[in-house]
Amino acid sequence: MDASKLKLRLADLRSQRVQHEQVWRDCFEVSYPQRGTGLMSEVMDAGDAQQRKARIYDSTATDSIKIAAATLVNGTCPANARWFALDVGNETDEERRWLDDCSQFIWENIHGSNFDAEVFDFMIDLQMGWAVLYCEEAPNGGYHFEAWPMGQCYITASQSGGRVDTIYREQTLTVAQVVGIYGFDKVSEATRQKFDARKLDEKVQIVIAVEPREVYAVQAKLAKNMQWASCHMEVQGGHILKESGFPEFPCMVPRWMRLPASPYATGPMSDALPDVRTLNEVVKWD
Repeated sequence: MDASKLKLRLADLRSQRVQHEQVWRDCFEVSYPQRGTGLMSEVMDAGDAQQRKARIYDSTATDSIKIAAATLVNGTCPANARWFALDVGNETDEERRWLDDCSQFIWENIHGSNFDAEVFDFMIDLQMGWAVLYCEEAPNGGYHFEAWPMGQCYITASQSGGRVDTIYREQTLTVAQVVGIYGFDKVSEATRQKFDARKLDEKVQIVIAVEPREVYAVQAKLAKNMQWASCHMEVQGGHILKESGFPEFPCMVPRWMRLPASPYATGPMSDALPDVRTLNEVVKWD
């Protein structure tokens, strides 16, 4: 994948999202500011999050989002009951039993992973309009999930009105983290020099791009031939850290109420925002 093209696409996706950001920023500001990383600040530490939470004088919105997220988790993907089944149509009794065993096996692996921890943050973001849950195979087998903060993600769809199938994620890591994740030989020369100079906590901006390939091999075994391309790049300098691929899109990106002519959406929190602001002011001056 070409670094210059990735940078151009990232710039385009930024410009498409920026017109909607203020609404999501306002929603996070009065409810869950710690989930607003990338919208309110590039990296939010605990102190910054606490200062923002101190400006919330009434916790009704925070509690309501927490209850709504818990209700969605319990209603759609509870840990105490299997919430899906496999069906191919017109199967025999023996095939049905086999599919049922497979469903049970998948369900146990999902809830044996970090899914239950990540899905709650994912449902909190969904109250703002949309959310991203990334899934991959764990190094030791099974699944690994990550709720990517919406402020770090830029999304779009290849087809008008279609599902999201392209995502770019910007994140800021330390030099030590970049070397630990990708390996000393894979990082840029600038990052290697910082690592050798023991500047381990200096920040490095990384972008992860996942998008459909124009040309791919059907049922490809090699990652670079699969339908979805995946590329990790250091933004400054355009150094490619890793190029891979996926046989299917690895991110689940539900949207609550889509905005016209846009891949983005708003959610229940934006509907309640005027009332939340009013209540906050009333309690502040009470």
